[in-house]
Amino acid sequence: MKAVRLLNAMIYVTNKALYTMIGNNSRTLSRLASKYIINYLYSQNILNKEKLNEEELKKAFINEMGLSDDLIFQENGSTVVLDVINPVLRESIIQLNKENIPITLAPCIIYMYLISNLYGYKVEFQKVEYNEENNKTVWTFKKH
Repeated sequence: MKAVRLLNAMIYVTNKALYTMIGNNSRTLSRLASKYIINYLYSQNILNKEKLNEEELKKAFINEMGLSDDLIFQENGSTVVLDVINPVLRESIIQLNKENIPITLAPCIIYMYLISNLYGYKVEFQKVEYNEENNKTVWTFKKH
C-alpha cells in the first residue's frame, strides 16, 4: 500500500511540475517516455523484443508493474479508449483532474502510445475520467 501511495504522489508531482514549467507543450514528453520505458522493460527482461504484442504489453503492465487488474483497449472510429480496471493511479488522477492540470506523464498514456504503435497509427491523449461506480479510469485518445 505504501508503494501505491508513493507512485500516486510521484505521478501527481511530476505532472504538476511539468505543467507548471512547460505548460501544454509538456505532452511531447509522453512519447519520449514511451521509448524509454520500452527499452527499460527489455533491459529488465519484462518484455521480449521478439514477442512484442498487445498481450505481452498487457501482462507486463498488469502482472509485472501492478498497474491495474485489467486493461481493456477499444477502438471506435477515430477514438481509442483504454479502460483501466481497479487502477492503482486513482488518487493522483482524481486530484490532477480537480486542479484542472493536464496529465502529461502516466503509465496508461505510455501504454496507449505503445499499443497504437504496434497497430501502426498514432494517438493523442484527450482526457481521463474516473468511474467510481465501476472503479475504473477511462482514458480517451484521438486516433491519427
